[in-house]
Amino acid sequence: MARLFVAVVPPPDIQREALRQARSLSWSGAVRWLPPENVHLTLKFLGEVPETPDSKLPELHETITALCSGHGAFDLSLRGAGAFPSVRRACVLWVGASEGSGPLGALARDLEDGLEKLGFGRETRPFRPHATVARAKGGGARLEDPAAADTVGPLDFRAGSIELMRSRLSQEGAAYSNVASYPLRS
Repeated sequence: MARLFVAVVPPPDIQREALRQARSLSWSGAVRWLPPENVHLTLKFLGEVPETPDSKLPELHETITALCSGHGAFDLSLRGAGAFPSVRRACVLWVGASEGSGPLGALARDLEDGLEKLGFGRETRPFRPHATVARAKGGGARLEDPAAADTVGPLDFRAGSIELMRSRLSQEGAAYSNVASYPLRS
């Protein structure tokens, strides 16, 4: 079984800078920062997918390839910081996506539609484009100065592909590896 998700992965310099700027904010509580190479914008979490010869992986690749041919590359800007469920009770700390979030949302919607046909369940929460930068246990973190969240970014880059990623969980956190890259139309 492979734990998979589909994402837009910023260039390494943007990953590092998003993390640096988010860390510069004053967070209280025990926060575990992600390594820079783990910073990404999830479009669709697929969950555990069998890797057997009769698995859905070939259909998955075909569907994502076809979907990408209908979407052009676009400019994306990471801007602002926040947390789920809130900056006062943070479990997940993130940097948001502003400019380019329209094409990103369209891509996420098309992935939901296309992958549902392969048996992958639909996400019940609304799509909120963001790049996770840290996690805190049990809502134990808090942004001391919420107004400072607006000082993060802008961090601009061109999204020219989407990635199928594998997640391996351990006590040290998740390690991600690229399974396949799918170019968007130029």
